[in-house]
Amino acid sequence: MDGAALNSHKGRAPMIETAHPAPRPASRLVPLQAAVAMVFTVLTVLIAGGLVLFNHTQLTKLAEREARRNFDAVNHLIRADRASTSKTSEMLLETMGLALDPDLPPEELHPLLLNLMRQVDRSLPATFGIFIGRPDGSLIEAQDLTGPRADAVTRIAGDKGVLGLNIIERAGAGATQYWIVYDAAGREVGRTPKVATDFDARKRTWYQQAQASRQTILTPPYAFANVKTVGITLARAAPSRPGVVFGLDITLEGLDAVLAEGRHRLPWIIPAVFDIGGHLVAHPDGEELRRRAKLDDGALLPKLSDVGSPLLAAMGRSFAETGLNKDARFDFDGQTYFARFGTAGPEDSDFVVALAVPEAVMMGEANRIRAILLAGSAAALIPSLLLIFLAARRLVAPLKLATHDLDHIVALRFGGVRPVRSNITEVEDLGRAIRTLEHVLQTFVRYVPFSLVRGVVDRSFSTALGGRRQPICVMFSDIEAFTRLAETLDPDDLMHQTSRYFGELGDELVRAEATIDKYIGDAVMAFWNAPDPQEDYVRLACIGVLRAARRIDRLNAAFVAEGAPTMVTRFGLHAGEAVVGNVGTVDRMNYTALGHTVNLASRLEGLNRQFGTTILVSEAVVAAAGEGFVFRPVGETVPRGATRPMTLYELVGADIEGEPDLAPPRTDQPCEPSLPGPT
Repeated sequence: MDGAALNSHKGRAPMIETAHPAPRPASRLVPLQAAVAMVFTVLTVLIAGGLVLFNHTQLTKLAEREARRNFDAVNHLIRADRASTSKTSEMLLETMGLALDPDLPPEELHPLLLNLMRQVDRSLPATFGIFIGRPDGSLIEAQDLTGPRADAVTRIAGDKGVLGLNIIERAGAGATQYWIVYDAAGREVGRTPKVATDFDARKRTWYQQAQASRQTILTPPYAFANVKTVGITLARAAPSRPGVVFGLDITLEGLDAVLAEGRHRLPWIIPAVFDIGGHLVAHPDGEELRRRAKLDDGALLPKLSDVGSPLLAAMGRSFAETGLNKDARFDFDGQTYFARFGTAGPEDSDFVVALAVPEAVMMGEANRIRAILLAGSAAALIPSLLLIFLAARRLVAPLKLATHDLDHIVALRFGGVRPVRSNITEVEDLGRAIRTLEHVLQTFVRYVPFSLVRGVVDRSFSTALGGRRQPICVMFSDIEAFTRLAETLDPDDLMHQTSRYFGELGDELVRAEATIDKYIGDAVMAFWNAPDPQEDYVRLACIGVLRAARRIDRLNAAFVAEGAPTMVTRFGLHAGEAVVGNVGTVDRMNYTALGHTVNLASRLEGLNRQFGTTILVSEAVVAAAGEGFVFRPVGETVPRGATRPMTLYELVGADIEGEPDLAPPRTDQPCEPSLPGPT
């Protein structure tokens, strides 16, 4: 009761009242059906809202990861292209060291350099010139004349000259320089008079750095001696010729062109190369940027802040804050950019490759997908969960089968793939793709050595361009008078007989663990000790060639019985060091061996005709073959391409347990057993 009621009851017996709650307004009452509906509606909204919020968070992360993955893919593409160029450059320098003798007479050395420069123009278009620096300070360089050129060259050749030889000869304390200029057809256009010069290769930075290092060196940008332009030099000291340096020059304009080509393929990428100090080295518009930049006194390169590009200046500031090999973001002109800065060239190089991409470009498609997925998640609600559960069960069964099949294919166990059946188009397509994969991989093994395929599949074999020096044993084989045979046989008969021949020959080589490199017409090249190392690789090579020779003898006997012409085969075998690895481009390469050892093996095969032998081997093979083989000395000669005489032997047989077919035939000619192998 309130205060007024209390006052009115003073002096009287107190009265007891029962309190009744006040009735709720009718507007607050809810029917049961509506209440239950409201509860389930709230639960549904909470669950659906939670799912939508969860999906929104996860998809936002997914979109960012997808954008970063796209950026990683672009960065990987650029790095792979740069690595390919670097590997090709290193292989070129190593090939020059192996194939070019700087002491050759000019009439032999000049065509080799010009031909190599033409090939370099196709594989490394940014190359300005290739050269050989000698220990007496002289130099010979093949140079592309379609870009910057010396004034003396222009005076004698005009627009006709496309390639030139810059020759610096030293006599006593002085030196002279002259040019020989060639047109596009390789014809000599003219020569400049010999003039005195103070050029000394030994005083050049590239020469001194290459002599101080066993690796390929990359110089900082510098002014070239014979043209008015700035560039860089990749150089390497010849490992077997003291004081000789092989190198190639690249102008900054050439680097600009490489970046411009990359931007043409991916126009939304902003690429640049600069040094650690923030000086611009290359850019798709580098020539124009350098032309309008104001250089400090004595400087060759402009600062990023001085080239008139606020975006490049922003990239430079971002690099200064972030450092190498880290992801970065920076804002410019109202946009956010993804950026990454990596090294270019050798590890000790101070060049930086910078890539920047607008965030809107990288995230655009991911954001669109995120919006679609969010809308779908919001619309699906609880019934979708049941449908997803039922669909997942139906989907998982064929996918488990597909996983089982893929495990067998990856292990190169063919023939066990079971059909994947599903009413879902993509899963059915996956089943067909798995069957196609098995067929393709099984066929691939027939074209490529099994060990290579296994290494590629299990990722133990590198598919990067490049190679390494290692000892191998190389074999070449050839069919005697094959040209005449091809002229007399019907093409279908020739194909059938040749296929039988290669099948028999290849079986024995593979049985002896050889890597069959290639089929060259009727010839075969194979080698041992690569890609997998083999402790007794020379012995395996000798056994494999003997088995192959005996097998071809039996095949020829069958040909005679069938009335078909025989395929008399000669073999050449040599052991030594070669460069073994991947040669070619990033989109087409070949695993092979290069070097003097390979060339000598081919020459030995050709010398069989001269000596009347079947299997001609070098002294290196005799020394490393091990016990049990019988060799017949046939004489001494200087094979074409070699500089020193070689003692040659014929491999006539082997006394090996369980191999009676390999026993040497009886003959009155003197033979000698092989030397014991190294212990």
